[in-house]
Amino acid sequence: MIVDVPASFTLDELLAHLRAEEPETAAGYYSAAEWAGRFGVGLKRMRDILGQAKAQGKLLCRQALRERIDGTMGRLPVYAFDLSDGEQGPQGEGP
Repeated sequence: MIVDVPASFTLDELLAHLRAEEPETAAGYYSAAEWAGRFGVGLKRMRDILGQAKAQGKLLCRQALRERIDGTMGRLPVYAFDLSDGEQGPQGEGP
């Protein structure tokens, strides 16, 4: 899903956009590539935003099992943004 966010968005703009979405849509853990696809930006730009979120304590990280290109399963880092302003993080799961 590509959303209407400019390619030059800031972390604060991204968080504001996610807070405005329905909770079940905004919450969830996704890979950097999935986040980049969702916002229609390059992987490098999305990784920069993820790094900023981590530095500000607004990034939640996990690992998820995903199918690799060769059909085997492997662990992949997935991320969610803490939209709660310091209370509880998102409870939803990504795809």
